[in-house]
Amino acid sequence: MILLDVMMPRMDGLEACRKLKANLATAHIPVLMVTALVDREQRHLGIDAGANDYLTKPIDRQDVLLRVRNAVYTKRLYDTVQQDLTKLRELEILQNNLTHLIMPRHGLAFDGHLLDL
Repeated sequence: MILLDVMMPRMDGLEACRKLKANLATAHIPVLMVTALVDREQRHLGIDAGANDYLTKPIDRQDVLLRVRNAVYTKRLYDTVQQDLTKLRELEILQNNLTHLIMPRHGLAFDGHLLDL
């Protein structure tokens, strides 16, 4: 989880968020933008840059805790889906390998029966 202030010295938070979300190694990390700006357009720019949520200063402790909890929960769900996808791909490879072991190289399957060519 990254708490990212919109107003930063060298690079503003919006640009930093865009770079994080454009990088495959960091794109999945939840980003909460923090700003003193309360303008709705600023919030839209933050969300458009890839932020998962937006907090305004002064920061309310309960608000931060709830939003962080929700972002962490969402990240855990994402991780679980990625792990399941990896397992599924591994199982597909095993299925293909077993299919090639069972099926003769020059035979043709037709309704569950092998036909010699």
